[in-house]
Amino acid sequence: MKKGLLSLLVVALTVVGCQDYDDQFDSLNKEILALKTDLTTIKGLSRFYNSNFY
Repeated sequence: MKKGLLSLLVVALTVVGCQDYDDQFDSLNKEILALKTDLTTIKGLSRFYNSNFY
């Protein structure tokens, strides 16, 4: 009986542990792209400011 319950527990943990992380990676990749875009904008503004006011 204990072996049966232990086997069931191992199977349940394996199923939960093997989730599909594609959605999370897609979300993180979108956030990284947005940050890269923001950084590019900030760099452009910095260059504009430095070339026009110094």
